[in-house]
Amino acid sequence: MTKTQTLQNIKILTPNLISASLPSFKNSKLTAKADMSINGTTLAPAIKGTISIPTINIPDFMFIGKNITVNLTKDVINAKSPEIDLNGSKISFDTDISTNFGENTIINNLIINSNDMDVDKLFTIMEAMPQTNVAPAASVPVIIKKGHGTLSKVKSGTLVATNASGDFTLKNNIFDLKNLKATAYNGIVAGNVSYNIPYETTKAKIQAL
Repeated sequence: MTKTQTLQNIKILTPNLISASLPSFKNSKLTAKADMSINGTTLAPAIKGTISIPTINIPDFMFIGKNITVNLTKDVINAKSPEIDLNGSKISFDTDISTNFGENTIINNLIINSNDMDVDKLFTIMEAMPQTNVAPAASVPVIIKKGHGTLSKVKSGTLVATNASGDFTLKNNIFDLKNLKATAYNGIVAGNVSYNIPYETTKAKIQAL
């Protein structure tokens, strides 16, 4: 192939579900089918179509996904699922990811919902992941332009909060959670939280309403 070779309506179609394991992940398994077309060039392919993933299981990361759908267009990849299980925390998500891949993965929009989230168990998953060595001088290669979370119940240590919601972004290594509102300690709390990922420092302004 030459660098300027043209790709014209190359079809990738799996009419029936296929089962496979994921390389490097022990005992992992997924079922999937795809209907995609590829155009453009070998350096800048334009992929359109859909990928359906009824089940995916990655025991190393305590991750189970169900009914994940991925829609690919020229500019945006949309992925959603009504239920993923992260070490016991049931979460649904809907996200739009820019296809303009560069130094950063750009998430244009991310919506998360959960009826029961255990933050301590989520950190257990992070500890199981390979270390990325995000030092103070390094940069987290992900940008979240806009996000919103709604949690019916969230637990961290001895703190249990209900009816929690908030808007969040991730940019320049800073995770900002704004318009946070939740019911805790027999009252309503609200405020903003900012977390510097490389330095592991948190700034918070929370007040009771």
